Amino acid sequence: MSFLPIVGKARKPKFEVHLKIFDLNNIPLVSGSSFIKWHLTHSMHAEHRGRTNKCPIANHKVDYGYSKLITGVRISMDKNSHLGECPIEFEVLQEFGMTEKITLGHVRLNLSEYVEESESFGRDIGSPPRKWSTVGVGASSPDNGDKSEARSAVEEGIVRRHLMQDSKINSTLKVGILMVQVDGERNFIAPPLKSAPVFGGIAGLVAQEAEDDKSPMPSISKSRDAAEVQDLYRRTLVASWSRQPDELPADECIEDIFSGGNGWRTKRDSHANRNGDGDGDGDGDAD
Repeated sequence: MSFLPIVGKARKPKFEVHLKIFDLNNIPLVSGSSFIKWHLTHSMHAEHRGRTNKCPIANHKVDYGYSKLITGVRISMDKNSHLGECPIEFEVLQEFGMTEKITLGHVRLNLSEYVEESESFGRDIGSPPRKWSTVGVGASSPDNGDKSEARSAVEEGIVRRHLMQDSKINSTLKVGILMVQVDGERNFIAPPLKSAPVFGGIAGLVAQEAEDDKSPMPSISKSRDAAEVQDLYRRTLVASWSRQPDELPADECIEDIFSGGNGWRTKRDSHANRNGDGDGDGDGDAD
């Protein structure tokens, strides 16, 4: 008689998740309030779900200022010691008045991708890469988790902006995540952190880069994304520029204006011709 293999707790490393939800920007709405529901999709524990307070929408932005220390998060490993997925989902909602409520969009992340980045983050700030928490290694009771949350400060960790999915608006949610291992084997291979889909329009991209300069993320991908956006904008501008035979191309028109011209080839040429004729007449009179 065959039995299914039993996966020990050592093969399911346990983590604490430092979660911070900062804000939602680029909201094309001027009234109402917003809040966020989040949950670990693989877990049914009550402590693995929560929500922010209802916060007002002001200047097309919502500041949530939410922080949470999520304890007892175990992630399985496969036979090749690859860390499995640990999805977390954020549902962004808007509320009108007392009864009307709509979903603005979702953000879905894989917490396993933040494990190695959290290790690097810990080394950069000079702190131990693991077991920062006051929770002891080994089995812990619910009381220990509550005490840990009361004593431990929630770190910002890896701060990124994420473009909402299932949404009709180009709003981005700013989230900070730090994964701290407190129990189990460490000989696993964590998946790499994927680049976040953050493009929400040219203005949104510029604002996001200016706001997120303090993030520990490398700037190489940002520079590449910005260059691609600028190239796309130039191509779109040239394609949409319907010029007449006597008009300058888009780039030459801009250069002409900055050089003191009026952006019109015919007027500038005729002005130059008149100046040339005048100079010729003057020379003739002088003779």
